[in-house]
Amino acid sequence: MSAVASAASISERSTSPVEVRFPDPGKQRRWTVALRLLLLIPLALVAFALAVAAEFLVILGWFAALVLGRLPVGIASFLASVVRYWTRVYAYGLLLLDEYPPFGFKGPYPIAVEIEATRLNRASVLFRLLLAIPAYLLATIVALGMAAAEIVVWLIVLVLGRMPRPLYQASAAAIRYEARYTAYLLLLTSAYPRGLFGDAGLPLSRGAKWIVVVFVVLGLPLWAGVGVLRASQAGSSSSLANTVTADYTRLGTVSLTFGSKARNCSSSAHPFACVQRLIPTLLAATERYDAQLHALQYPAGAQGDAASAEAAASQFVADLRVLEGAHNGSVDLQAGFGSLVRAGNLVDGTSTKLVADLR
Repeated sequence: MSAVASAASISERSTSPVEVRFPDPGKQRRWTVALRLLLLIPLALVAFALAVAAEFLVILGWFAALVLGRLPVGIASFLASVVRYWTRVYAYGLLLLDEYPPFGFKGPYPIAVEIEATRLNRASVLFRLLLAIPAYLLATIVALGMAAAEIVVWLIVLVLGRMPRPLYQASAAAIRYEARYTAYLLLLTSAYPRGLFGDAGLPLSRGAKWIVVVFVVLGLPLWAGVGVLRASQAGSSSSLANTVTADYTRLGTVSLTFGSKARNCSSSAHPFACVQRLIPTLLAATERYDAQLHALQYPAGAQGDAASAEAAASQFVADLRVLEGAHNGSVDLQAGFGSLVRAGNLVDGTSTKLVADLR
């Protein structure tokens, strides 16, 4: 699901299993700044292809990690390379440096992404999609805020030929947080994403920290309110989009509470039983969302995606019911959580696509 779990606090350390080293801000050629979006197109195509491959491998890796307590070496190596590539492209697109990223995994580049292989807590692997939601929400809000500020940032870099240091530090911290979140989601580490406001590996000035705050402030209304505003300005299809968005937001609120409590379960003596006691509340909210999807009347152009969203929500309800009655440590329980992860992804994707159709 895209709204579950709580970013539990973890002990402060000077290093993280995922570290991104940035060079000092340097001069940039103004013509490459002016044409940055066009220059990104081939990189984005490669990034998309890697995303498809990574999605397939992380599903295989999830099952393997439940058994081995770690990702298989080959899968871990590929996924780590994917994170490095994505981070380089992200940084280039956000104007942190002028050097064009290589298309392959190898080759020198000013931004170094260091990912240390770590053992994985099996309970954390089992609930990874749920536990990753708070980091996903924070990373999404910051990314939206950066997107909202990007035109101003682009003009600044275009005029000055370089990015001012406080802005550079803030953008670097956001990119590093995204890399740590992605590595966590892809099961490369059990260390929860942190360091958005800097740490020993990337200290931020006071001005840079305030810029990060600005990113969050700009991103929050975009994440929470843009869909509702657009829906209220259009006709009946937009009203449906508003309804679906509001219903899903309510489900997300319940899911966020569930995830916060579920994360605490991972350290309990009986994590499965602990999570199972939390399921009825989430199940009731999901059933309401499922019922609302089935009750709405959709225009012809959105009926296909509406059927997909309904099927995904119904499957999520069914998987929650299975888990609610499963036995601790049983094969059925593990298979149930695997199905739950896939159903949660489908609820996210189909709901988002349905809302886009209705708008």
